[in-house]
Formats: sequence, structure tokens, C-alpha cells
Amino acid sequence: MTPSGTARQQAIGGAMGSLGGEISSIFVNPAGLGFYKNMEIVLTPGYRWTKTKGSYRESDFMTLKNANSFQLGTTGFVGGWSDKYSKWKSKAIGIAVNQTANFNKDVFYSGSNDYSSWTENPTNEFFNYYTLHKNANPLMTDAAIVNNALGDAGVSLPTKMGLYTYLIDIDSSTGQKRIVSRAEEVGLLDQSNHIRTRGGVTEIALAFAANMDDKLYIGGTFGVPIVNYKSESTFTERDATGGTANKFNYFSYQENYESKGVGINAKLGMIFKPKDYVRLGLAIHTPTLYGLTDTYSSKMVTDVENRFAPATGLDSVNSTVFTNNAANEFNYDLS
Repeated sequence: MTPSGTARQQAIGGAMGSLGGEISSIFVNPAGLGFYKNMEIVLTPGYRWTKTKGSYRESDFMTLKNANSFQLGTTGFVGGWSDKYSKWKSKAIGIAVNQTANFNKDVFYSGSNDYSSWTENPTNEFFNYYTLHKNANPLMTDAAIVNNALGDAGVSLPTKMGLYTYLIDIDSSTGQKRIVSRAEEVGLLDQSNHIRTRGGVTEIALAFAANMDDKLYIGGTFGVPIVNYKSESTFTERDATGGTANKFNYFSYQENYESKGVGINAKLGMIFKPKDYVRLGLAIHTPTLYGLTDTYSSKMVTDVENRFAPATGLDSVNSTVFTNNAANEFNYDLS
């Protein structure tokens, strides 16, 4: 979670439930704006330092690249005014912007693996698909089963792309037909993964509050959070054995994912101050209702060396081949 709010709010650990007199109240307990009796403009710049490291396959190869970046804490305007002729001593209106999530991250890790391959799940998926169709129709050819899988909406994109580039193959070289992963057959792989995410969630909010006799404060906030998230990842496996006759050199699988949308929410709050040294706060936050659009695409490049000797066997495919030349797009509501 990204620390947010003004410097004051962060310094007291976000305990704004009954404090008031602070622009961060808009996002916590809007009744706190009722303490304002004049105008205030708030700007909260910030800078985030992020650096970690870990391990992958029992080796210290995993590092998180520096994701240092500027960010904007609660920033906005509050205008308050007094009315000495009413029991409502003062009123205030505020508009503010606050970043509630920061998705900026850059991760890279690599290592050698003699235990597992990324291709295991898609290979198992095609094995089950092949077995099901072969049992249902023994006369069905292998090529027909593969073509059916490539056009079947129930088969995952990684499996389709693995079949298309011959990363997943039907092998008869040993005299017995097998569904194989060319990468898994190698036995020792150099693996690496680079994951880069960008974006965040920024909320714009409008609030109003009123103060009765400097004892009872009530307020409400209408919020509009804006979501912007992008992720790019590239996973690569390479033959670490040095062999040139095992029908595998490397493959890489790249995914691009994007999510954008807008939401709405509301907050109602009350603060009761019977004495100067006693303040009781209560706030109710509604769930946020988002309307989101997700877009997904991927690409696979495979070099199954000598698969088509004397040709190299290098091949590539985009996921749009299986989705009528359009990126996968999903529209949905989220609460």
C-alpha cells in the first residue's frame, strides 16, 4: 500500500478519524472540514525510494530495480466561512486529489533450473486435450487435433502459442508417441523474467462540512477514483546444456496487460466535541463501484533448433492470431 495523505496525516499514522482541521479529512472523515473557518491551499509533493533484493532457485539472482519516483500526496483547496447569526457556526467546502495506489515497479530475476519449466502447464493442458479427442475418435489425425486446439476458445493462449511455434510438440522419435515440451526435454534451463508495471489509482474528491456550536461537525464526500495500470512481462528459457541437437535453443513469452477505468464512492462523517479535550469521530465509507476495461495481448518467440533441419526452426506468433487480429478486451464492473 502506498502511504498517502499530507505530511501531518502520515506523521500521526493516519489517525484522522476525529482530529479534523486537515484537508486529509476529505478522504477519512469529511466532518473534519467543519473545523475550517478560512481558506487553505495544500500541496503535498513526495518522493518514494524503493530497493529490495531476494533469491531465485537458491541463488541471489533476483533484484528489484530502483523504482524511485515522485508522487503526489493529498493536494487541494478548502474554503471555510463563518456565520455568527446561525447555530451552524461555520461551513466549509473542499476539493482534493490523492494517490491511493502506486503501481510503479521494475522486477528482474534469473537463475538456472533443472527441476521445472514454464511450459509444464500448457504441455499438460494439451496432453489432456489430445487424450480426450483421441479417445473420442481414434481415427482423428494428430494434425486435426492440433488444428482443433488452435481454434478452440477453451484452450489457453500459452498452449495455442506453444503449439503454433512447436514449443509443444507430438514426438515419435523414440517409437512411442509422446506430447512433449521441447524446453522440458532439455533438462537444464537458464530462466529469466522481467516484469515492469506502471500507473496508479488517483482519487478526486469533493466534500462539504458544517459546524454546529463548535460541538457537532457533520460532512460528506463524493469521490471519483481513476485507475490506470499497465504491466509488461517477458519470461525467457534458454538451453543451458550447450547441446545443438535437442531441438531447443530458447523461447520467450511476452505479456502486455492494461486496465483503465473510473469509479465512484461516498463518505459520510460526524465528529462530536463535548469538551476541548474530547473528540469522538464516526465515518461511513461506501464501497467503490468501478467501471473497468482490461486489454491483454501476448507474443511468443521460439527457436526449436533443427526442428526443420537444415532450417533453424525459429518461429513467432502474436495472440491476435487467435482473436481475429484484435487484442483481448474485457469490460466489467467491480465493487
